[in-house]
Amino acid sequence: MSSKKKVVIPVDGSEHSEKAFEWYRNHIHEKDDELLVLHVQEPPTVPSSPYPYGGTVLPDEWNKAVDQTIADAAKIIDYYGKKCQQQGLKCKLYKGSGKAGESICQLAEDQEANQILMGSRGCGKVRRTLMGSVSDYCVHHSNVPVTVIPPVKTD
Repeated sequence: MSSKKKVVIPVDGSEHSEKAFEWYRNHIHEKDDELLVLHVQEPPTVPSSPYPYGGTVLPDEWNKAVDQTIADAAKIIDYYGKKCQQQGLKCKLYKGSGKAGESICQLAEDQEANQILMGSRGCGKVRRTLMGSVSDYCVHHSNVPVTVIPPVKTD
């Protein structure tokens, strides 16, 4: 007998989050499950010094970058909403902002999720050591089990 699970799946438009979504669908999905699909919008990145001898980012440039980030986030959420609908999956869509790891763990706690299932970005050892990763953060700070789907190995 199966019971209803709430599973948080953070998505960022990468092949890693796509793989995690498919892994959920193919391996642990049950009819009464509810997916909590979350995209955390990161602040736009702009060069700290777009001009050879310093300077600042112009307000128009910043506003365009913010608008693009918002549009990209909407596309990602829309994509997964349609994907859930096409596959007959019950889901709720969430947009967050700020630090991804904190937002993911907070949503899991607030919605009383049973699990977080996420892709690994597969960053190299040096970058992971210096910066950490969202999946590392969730594994160490979540109050529910976290499943990290590893990246596809390329030869």
